[in-house]
Amino acid sequence: MELEMEPTTGGLRVSGEMTVYSASTLKPVLLRELQVEREALELDLSLVREFDTAGLQLLLMLQREAATTARKVRITACSNVVQGALELCRQAHFVSDPAVAGVPS
Repeated sequence: MELEMEPTTGGLRVSGEMTVYSASTLKPVLLRELQVEREALELDLSLVREFDTAGLQLLLMLQREAATTARKVRITACSNVVQGALELCRQAHFVSDPAVAGVPS
């Protein structure tokens, strides 16, 4: 399993994989980041090379948890792998800039 997480100004940059193999490591870190007092947790997923349904489940769980505290989860950058999965599952709304997700503005 290859996974790296780096704090950013608005949240977290994840690189490597967001898969079933990394979900148990990612989940507590992402939930902790969601507790930081800010309007939105910003995720940079531009360096994610592998993304499966467990990665998508993490994003959906974060979105649900954020809604309970009137916060948001935004993807500020994403790799082609993440972009493809989000589009396939009709979840491109996570991406703060529609051009990042390949969605026409």
